[in-house]
Amino acid sequence: AVGRPLAGFEVQINGRRVESGVGPIRVRGPAVMAGYANPALEPGEGLQDGWYQTGDLGSLDREGRLTLVGRADEILVSGGRNIHPAEVEARVLACPGVREAAVRGEPDPLWGDRLALFYSGVLDEAALEAWLRAHLPGSLRPRILVRLAALPRGPMGKVRRDLLRRPESAAPGDDDQGASR
Repeated sequence: AVGRPLAGFEVQINGRRVESGVGPIRVRGPAVMAGYANPALEPGEGLQDGWYQTGDLGSLDREGRLTLVGRADEILVSGGRNIHPAEVEARVLACPGVREAAVRGEPDPLWGDRLALFYSGVLDEAALEAWLRAHLPGSLRPRILVRLAALPRGPMGKVRRDLLRRPESAAPGDDDQGASR
């Protein structure tokens, strides 16, 4: 949760200022840049009617409070559905015994991205898989589970997804991503 925009600033999600669902965040206001540098040095190039597309995803509630969901460039496409890793991670963190969770996509010739969950905690993969089956819809359920002692983090404490790797012995299974699993 980020809160309401400061006085003089506007925020939109999907072209709306309230109850917008999750979508790309646009901002406009006095401290927003005038435009990108361009050969003619004309202000405004790269903006649309003064709106700056942040590259972030978020939602607005009825009172206009902004909630940041994640980056638009982190979207995974699995079975034709757009999935944001942060949505899956938030749901997995509700599982008792899971301390940390990070989701990334593994290339899959049939599904596009196969969801891989890297986590730390006291649950083994079988117990976590049973919880996931009971609490997540098939489209959001990771098919690859990797338990780590801790997730790799950068100097600012952010998870380094680029360092998340499966052990070589954990080759993708023959299971499918249908809703029955």
